[in-house]
Amino acid sequence: MVSLANKVVNNMANFLFEIGAEELPAGQIVNISNYIRDEILKVLNDNNIKSLCYYSPRRLFWSFDNINLNIQDQEQEIKGPPESIAKSADGNLNQAAEGFIRKNNLNKEDVFFKDGYLYAKQIIKAKNPKQLLEENLCQIISSTPGVRFMRSADGDMKFARPLQWLMAILVESDSKLTSVDFQIEKIKSSNLSYGHRFLSPAAFEVTSLKQYKEELERKFVWVSFEDRKAKIISDSKALAQSIGADLILDEKLLEEVALITENPSPILCEFDEKFLVVPDCVLETVMIHHQRYLPLQKNGKLISKFIAVANNHLPEARANIKSGNEKVIIPRFKDAEFFVQEDTKLSQEERLIKLEKLNFLKGNMLQKSTRLAKLAEYFLLELKLPIDQDIIQAARLCKTDLSTNLVFEFTELQGQIGGIYLAKQGYSKIIVDAVSEHYKPRFSGDDEPETEAGKILSIIDKLDNIVIAFAMGKLPTGSADPFALRRQANGLLEIIVDNNLDLDLEKLLLKAIELQQADFGQGQMIKKIKGRGDERKEYEVPELNWQDCFNLVRDFLESRLEFVFEIFHKDIKVNKAVLALPNPLRELRLRHSTIHAFASLKNDFRFSKLTEAITRVINIAAKDQESSGVLNTINTQLIKEEPEMKFLTAIQSVDMPIEKLANHESTKLLELVEPINEFFDKILVNVDDQELRRNRKNLVKYASKVFAGICDFSLL
Repeated sequence: MVSLANKVVNNMANFLFEIGAEELPAGQIVNISNYIRDEILKVLNDNNIKSLCYYSPRRLFWSFDNINLNIQDQEQEIKGPPESIAKSADGNLNQAAEGFIRKNNLNKEDVFFKDGYLYAKQIIKAKNPKQLLEENLCQIISSTPGVRFMRSADGDMKFARPLQWLMAILVESDSKLTSVDFQIEKIKSSNLSYGHRFLSPAAFEVTSLKQYKEELERKFVWVSFEDRKAKIISDSKALAQSIGADLILDEKLLEEVALITENPSPILCEFDEKFLVVPDCVLETVMIHHQRYLPLQKNGKLISKFIAVANNHLPEARANIKSGNEKVIIPRFKDAEFFVQEDTKLSQEERLIKLEKLNFLKGNMLQKSTRLAKLAEYFLLELKLPIDQDIIQAARLCKTDLSTNLVFEFTELQGQIGGIYLAKQGYSKIIVDAVSEHYKPRFSGDDEPETEAGKILSIIDKLDNIVIAFAMGKLPTGSADPFALRRQANGLLEIIVDNNLDLDLEKLLLKAIELQQADFGQGQMIKKIKGRGDERKEYEVPELNWQDCFNLVRDFLESRLEFVFEIFHKDIKVNKAVLALPNPLRELRLRHSTIHAFASLKNDFRFSKLTEAITRVINIAAKDQESSGVLNTINTQLIKEEPEMKFLTAIQSVDMPIEKLANHESTKLLELVEPINEFFDKILVNVDDQELRRNRKNLVKYASKVFAGICDFSLL
């Protein structure tokens, strides 16, 4: 038992903190909340503290639990200069020691020598959590990072939106309340919070986390982001089902709407059916991205109804909000309707000519369209596919929608609009689908093109973009990638790998470079500056660097392979080992199947023993100083020992084209463990007989060469 005299009772507290503000921008709420939470945890410096965050457009709230209020002074040793430097010849402290004493506000009695160094003991006075918070909260809030921050009136402090109130209290374990007092300009902290701006704006006192949540609920505030989001989904689905429709759920939109409401109240609205002649993707874009509405559909087709999410559940307010939302959407839809009417006055062939006036990184979009058609034909030849004129035509026409009014207004719909207009003008489904899909994947996690033609167009379009950017020296650097070249490289590689395309990407790259070089030559001569001061020199170089372009793009694409393969294979070691062999872009399909094979082998208990055995072979072959790097013929007449013959037979069983080994015979690798180990355990390679020794070394070198053609086993 522990005596009462020795028992320490910790006084624990819960810190409740809320910042009230004008409506915060949805895109910054989570980042601001996380930043302030993390900074407060740093100040409190206690790993046992548990934190909880709530946020809405008008409030950021944090709860920090398990805060220990019994903070003790701490003694620490400070290490100073070496004794040989701090002590003079007569044994007294010298200037170096006195400098150490002054720097740390010490007395001579505080220092001592230990282990050849000057030390001092210093008492670190404890600051209780209340004091720490009061000293730091103002600085934490004022240093919050973000864009387009505001000042309050004539104040200097910037925040996302003007502050309205600060609530900060410590709730101790015995329910005692202690205020955390600080001030930001004219706003002082208190124990007061406020309800919904319109429905219940009066202040109320906060006494605990539970009471805070219950009181806000009574004052019509759903304080939990997840609860608000769930309410929006359930209420919206109920409204959709009431008219036999389905809700089109956009995750980003749901999160944004949940962040801009405190009392979400979905409302069923409608618009004139005549606007349904506008393409669905345009109407959806207007509703989702421009107006924050939830579209509705029946049988996969949009209907003339949508759901707007209000921040007020009162019937009279909902009626006004419904009317306002139905009015505000009309001008948007009228613009889109007008754009469609104007766009369809020109055929796609007429629009193709207009591409000559649209600039690309170099040249114009008409030149790019012509190149893409040639690249598409070359791609089909390389894959030994029939020359499908629809695919070539799709490549030629895939950029025509860049000259349309709709794409000018809704840039994110490029490709989709082209496909819609091509369908209206009677082009084949192959062309329509290919053009609609060729920008995919647009971002990490986006869908790939579904059709063969769409995949081909996506690959060649992205490759053409990457080549011209690298030729012009516009390479990604660090976090800067203004032309999204990494994303495009990931996208084209992902399509090739995921669809097992038997494509030599290096040859396609050379063809893309050849076509661009034919279009642009060396480009203009541009001035560059080298050196500084007196050594500063101006010199002219060609605008386009074709000499290094192939190597630069190849290395860039290879650098993206580990990231892309990790999408399909989670074992990073296996990925690296297989991709480590030279020229992976020539045989991506083969690397993909090899990684698949190794992934299945790794589940076998013999795999670790296999890698050890093969590494043993490779290391011994690498240490052989007698023979050259050239593999000499193995004289089978000299192989008389059974372990030696079994070793040769085992290696020969896996000496086959890697594609066959990866796809059908990979399990044979697991059968190598015993013959390899038996060979080295029972056979002496460095025998006195020179001819026999040379033959056995050739045998080991042969095995090493076979293994080196499979993957880099040293990485496993």
